[in-house]
Amino acid sequence: FLCADEAPDLSHLRYSVLSLGNDEHPCTYRCGCDFDRMLSACGASRIAAPVCADLDDWQTARLWLHRTLQILVCPALWPDEWPHQNPILSHS
Repeated sequence: FLCADEAPDLSHLRYSVLSLGNDEHPCTYRCGCDFDRMLSACGASRIAAPVCADLDDWQTARLWLHRTLQILVCPALWPDEWPHQNPILSHS
């Protein structure tokens, strides 16, 4: 879908990537990095840099989730180019 020749326009989408994996495998976080690259190429807006965490690293995952939710619900943290309306919270 995201790799198709005619990939969708995702300019309305805001995202953050948490790439979970296993530090013992050399390509463990590649999928998350690939999703970040593809979403960005489709015009989506990254709200935070991708985070990679080992499957057992719950503290990193919790911090990523907490920060991502803070950004989504607090318009003051959004980059200037975003409209100051949160489509996740509005029901229109």
